[in-house]
Amino acid sequence: MVAILSCAFLSFSSTTLSAQATASVAAPISVEDLPHEPQWKSSVEYSAVLASERANAAQSLAAPTTKELEFALYTGYDRMLGYMEADMAAGVPIEKIAVNNFIKVNQEAISDPALVNMQAAEFNALFEALLVMLHQ
Repeated sequence: MVAILSCAFLSFSSTTLSAQATASVAAPISVEDLPHEPQWKSSVEYSAVLASERANAAQSLAAPTTKELEFALYTGYDRMLGYMEADMAAGVPIEKIAVNNFIKVNQEAISDPALVNMQAAEFNALFEALLVMLHQ
C-alpha cells in the first residue's frame, strides 16, 4: 500500500513539476487568466503587497550568497515593484500598473547591464505570483 501511494505521489509530483516548468517559460498570465472575476485588492492592501515584496527582494539582493543570475532577477523585480509604487502615487489605474511595469522592465532588460542576465522564465514566475497576491 505504501509503495502504491509513493508511486502515485511521485507521479503527481513529476507531473506538477513538468507543468510548472512549462508554465514558467510561457507568456506571463494576465488578469484574464485568473479564475473567476478577479478583484484587485484595495489600494492600501495593494501597496502593502508591493512593500512586502520589495522587502523580500532587498533581502535577496543583500545576501552575500546571492549569485549573479539571482541578483539580476531580484534587481529587475525590485525595479518593477518600485515603478509600480510610483504609478500608484501618480494615480495610474490599478488594473494597468502591474502589466505596464512588467513590460517596461522586460524592455529595459535587453540593454541594461544590471538586468541583461535576468532569466525571463524566472521573472515571469515572480510576476505571476505577484498577480495572484494583488488579487483578492
